Amino acid sequence: MSNFVAPQLGVNSRITYVGWLPADPDAVVALVPSGLKPAPNHQAFENQAVTGAGRAAACALARC
Repeated sequence: MSNFVAPQLGVNSRITYVGWLPADPDAVVALVPSGLKPAPNHQAFENQAVTGAGRAAACALARC
């Protein structure tokens, strides 16, 4: 399993959070990391944040 960084607070950012039931549930199962189980209904979630500097927050938080 990946080594996750400690939770961080993103300030001055815009965030989109979306959840949906996919047309192809098997596609979601293929994206779930080993050791984890998908939701029973195979619901998928995506969140994306952009900082005030215009960089993707996930990238900025990972120091890339």
